[in-house]
Amino acid sequence: MKHLFLAFCLFGTICAVVPESARAASAGGLQVSDKIELQSALLTFLEQGGDADGTFRILDRESGVMVVAHVGAMHPKIIRLGPDYVLCIEMYDDMGQRHDADFVMRKGSNGWIVTDVLFDQRDLLKKARKQTK
Repeated sequence: MKHLFLAFCLFGTICAVVPESARAASAGGLQVSDKIELQSALLTFLEQGGDADGTFRILDRESGVMVVAHVGAMHPKIIRLGPDYVLCIEMYDDMGQRHDADFVMRKGSNGWIVTDVLFDQRDLLKKARKQTK
């Protein structure tokens, strides 16, 4: 139920903020319906992928430390990465430290799926975007 409420709020935000003529042209030609599907799939992943208390355990790829993080704000921007798309959210650890989480998503046979999570790796994302242009 929470998932549907958030999806409807997101849809309303997209429709209210983005002019009709710009909706089809942004995010690499994604239609509004595609954006809603992407963000809805990420919300489903976040609802189903967390621990019972709503936290996520994410392995810091540089330090090897397991970070326990809480979901923060979802950013409305969707970034194209080759054939995939990246959706970004803020996450916070138990100390209140902000972390950037970039979810790489791909359309599979059953809809959009998360294929990778870049946790505090914006430089890597920037390098990957340069390689796929």
